[in-house]
Amino acid sequence: MKIAYTIVNDSKDINFINDNGILFAKWNTESSKTSSLGLTVEEIKKYLHLPTRLFSEGNNIYITVNNEGNLNLPIYKMVETNPTKIGGWEFMQHKNIKIVGQIYVPFQDSSDDEYAVRLNIKEEDVSKLLELVPNAIEVSNTGEGFKDFYYSNSPRLKVVNTSSADGWTKIKVQLILDGNNVSKSNVRIFAKSASGYIANREIYTDANGTAEFKVLPYGLEQGESMKTEFGFKYLSNVVSADVQA
Repeated sequence: MKIAYTIVNDSKDINFINDNGILFAKWNTESSKTSSLGLTVEEIKKYLHLPTRLFSEGNNIYITVNNEGNLNLPIYKMVETNPTKIGGWEFMQHKNIKIVGQIYVPFQDSSDDEYAVRLNIKEEDVSKLLELVPNAIEVSNTGEGFKDFYYSNSPRLKVVNTSSADGWTKIKVQLILDGNNVSKSNVRIFAKSASGYIANREIYTDANGTAEFKVLPYGLEQGESMKTEFGFKYLSNVVSADVQA
């Protein structure tokens, strides 16, 4: 599992302890589950309670604590912002929350090494974390830094092939993670368009991590373009392709 940190000097006080081989981030002095987050996949799964109905692709989960330094329930950002598509900064302002970290889970059934945890810590606490996790990654405290880290730990799509026959256009998309093709089946890909016709708007990837859609620029005049967008359940328009009528 990937551990990362961002230096935020007005962040909440945090302590790191190693309890019988399990690393914990703690926001108060109480030795209890409500005050700490175990930085292993098993401990994080306990914290998330594995609510599979909320898990899709590209999970971005906010870690917050209350005034006593105890963990609040996890906030599933992609689920809560799905209707409005607002960004993280606007969402935090709207909710009046201050996050202490984030958990990234690429897929519902992600393996242990695909999890990533990013924590907000003060500069003087960096050495404490690096003592326990020497390979921890620093993420810059900028919008670009957060976006790059999210994209490197969340699935994306790319168009790998298009072909036309009998008026239909077939568009094949490939699942990728951190720029590399992912051979993963049963990942649901969604397609949408403001015009034309899509034969099947939801297709699961095959064993190669690809899904092929058939689109028809129905109702468009010659020379007009049909823009087809592809994405995931809570993350739309990851990639798009234009089809000319």
